[in-house]
Amino acid sequence: MEQRNVVWMDGLSSRGIDLGLDRIRELMHRLGDPQDRLRTVHVAGSNGKGSTCAMIESIVRSSGLRSGKFTSPEVLSVTECFQVDGRDVSIEKLDSTIGKVRPHVEAMAVEGMLCTRFEVLTATAFLLFSEERVDVAVIEVGMGGREDSTNVIIPEVSVITSLSMEHAAFLGPTIGDIARAKAGIMKKGVPCVYLGNPETDSVIGEEAEELGCPTVRVDRTSVKLVELGMSGSVISYKGQRYEIGIPGSYQMENAALAVEAVRQIENKEGPWDIESGLSSCHLPFRMQHVEGTRIIVDPTHTTAGAVVLAKDVPRIYGKTNVVTGMLSDKDHVGILKEISKIGRVYLAPLSSPRAAKVETMSEAAEKVGCPVTVCGSVAEAMDLATSEEGYTLVTGSFVAVREALEWLETKS
Repeated sequence: MEQRNVVWMDGLSSRGIDLGLDRIRELMHRLGDPQDRLRTVHVAGSNGKGSTCAMIESIVRSSGLRSGKFTSPEVLSVTECFQVDGRDVSIEKLDSTIGKVRPHVEAMAVEGMLCTRFEVLTATAFLLFSEERVDVAVIEVGMGGREDSTNVIIPEVSVITSLSMEHAAFLGPTIGDIARAKAGIMKKGVPCVYLGNPETDSVIGEEAEELGCPTVRVDRTSVKLVELGMSGSVISYKGQRYEIGIPGSYQMENAALAVEAVRQIENKEGPWDIESGLSSCHLPFRMQHVEGTRIIVDPTHTTAGAVVLAKDVPRIYGKTNVVTGMLSDKDHVGILKEISKIGRVYLAPLSSPRAAKVETMSEAAEKVGCPVTVCGSVAEAMDLATSEEGYTLVTGSFVAVREALEWLETKS
């Protein structure tokens, strides 16, 4: 059965990215401001947002509370963006909820206010979680923070994960601009937990002082990696040992942020079960080994994320080839410089209007002396890479991961 409202929402993608809060505020007001009836955690950052959201949600759920989680973008299905109690909502439920948002969006369009797809996604999440009566909803920022459509909430706590250069065309050309955009999620009197960074601490501190926002700074040196494996890791944070159900050394910083975030929230049901929440946490597509294959998927699209992959993947898997395709606004040179340290790189164009041309990526590879094999599609790249010895890592974009998994489905 066709999900007409989902199809309608997907059609709004043609409106592109249009940051700002005027439309979403008007839309939420017409829906009765359901976001004001929610207890929320708001998470921004360049790297690790999705993982940090997953850990916080898992702790909330493991502690006996009803949880909600909104993240983006999706890889295989839009239902991935909306979770209640750790499960994706059904496509029928999602379509029904979008159907309640749609009339208001169409009425606003007549008045000259054209909502974007992401604004509809955001409004749907707030309405859905309100109707499902979740106790705590974890909300991931889409892009930036200050002008992101999720920034209409007054959360219990704000979280800013690792920051690096990204979306410069929208957020600004310097790391300070990026930090200022992310710090825009901070609210007066609401605690903000953030990952310390000498390049951005001053910006976050200034914003916090101006707002009267209490802060908790997580020092990277306070987190130690104890074990690293295919299915997760073990860390030590402030003398406490934690098992984490998501692989990757970078998850230790995200775990520390999650620990500090929940400590800022009152739990009337009792103490937070942090240990169970972290150990049982699962997040698809983050350095995920696809069961029954020699394929690893990770949609990392920043240079900082690629640095971690270059360190972790050879350590865990040994010889590995890389299939990648990227969007046009990414640091192609920086990413390719790092992932070329893993193994042979197979470049592929992506079927997205925001995709970088394969010629552009190839030129970037030449600048850093990265040997590449240029392919006509992700499917062709997967055919070639998987025929070689060792594992195959797919990275660079959520789109690249989706197309690789679609290729794998045809092989199955």
